[in-house]
Amino acid sequence: MPKYFFRLLLLAAAATSGFGAEPERSVIQIMTFSQQPVWDAPWRFEAVRRSSGSGFVIKGRRIMTNAHVVSWAKQILVHRYQDPRPYLAHVKFIAHDCDLAILTVDNPDFFKGTVALDFGDIPEIESSVSVYGYPIGGDRLVFVH
Repeated sequence: MPKYFFRLLLLAAAATSGFGAEPERSVIQIMTFSQQPVWDAPWRFEAVRRSSGSGFVIKGRRIMTNAHVVSWAKQILVHRYQDPRPYLAHVKFIAHDCDLAILTVDNPDFFKGTVALDFGDIPEIESSVSVYGYPIGGDRLVFVH
């Protein structure tokens, strides 16, 4: 699995420390449709491609994810756990230097039943952590302990 996947999942693990039951309700599946420029001919673009990633709800009705998940996105759709409805999202902030992005969702109903995850301490090296996410384009929420 890509190192960025583990980075976000470890961040989510730190965020879920001390969280009560059902942290999976705050882990979000992100689907993007993106189109990168052709770097040696920047007036042209590659074909639109579909990709996915994971994120989690944070304070202020926002979603934190990795920047590479939403880079060059033309459209971003987010899904809650066990909810088949897609919701339109937008990049509010993006920081490629630390590979993090914050998304907003147009429809306030998206956040019903979710809880913003608080950030805990960074786990000690080689300590056991529990992680949640939608790895490598999967449609199922995966829990690893």
